[in-house]
Amino acid sequence: MLTVFRLLALNNMYALTFIMPSPLKSYKFIPSNNSMEIQQEQQVAEAVIKPRVFSTTQIRFGTFLGGPIVAGYYFAENYKAFGDKGRARASWIYGIAATIIIAGGIVAIPADVKIPNYIFPLAYGWTAYYMADHFQGSQIIVYTAGGEGLFGWGRVILVAFIGVAITFLCLYLAVIIADR
Repeated sequence: MLTVFRLLALNNMYALTFIMPSPLKSYKFIPSNNSMEIQQEQQVAEAVIKPRVFSTTQIRFGTFLGGPIVAGYYFAENYKAFGDKGRARASWIYGIAATIIIAGGIVAIPADVKIPNYIFPLAYGWTAYYMADHFQGSQIIVYTAGGEGLFGWGRVILVAFIGVAITFLCLYLAVIIADR
């Protein structure tokens, strides 16, 4: 039994093509060089696999763990899934800018001012949640109602930890450069 699988990547969409002989074996006769060639017709079925998105709750939790740069990633991935590459790029820029501003603001707070450590992550986590709900909430609901799925929680947590590692690495390099 002949089975061929093709995976095509077009415009951030994936088309999976299955080519299999038809169950009733229809044939096509094609004349060439004074002889008759028999070719078996094949049925082609296509399934379009759309990318997944992050929910507003996943964005809130991941941003709480990973910071604003992670929120920029989540927003960008959702906008790419919705087909809006301009806003995806802008989300990255806003996420990086927010990370720099918040890190600079935390360093600028005098040592004698006592602010609990969890206030900043709660603030930017909930801010990201409300922004996601405002800017992408209806799109996420429509997208998932159409049968498309959400990313798993494992990916949310992995991205958050990668965001923390990148943020700490950048802060460490900034401190080393500032000491020179």
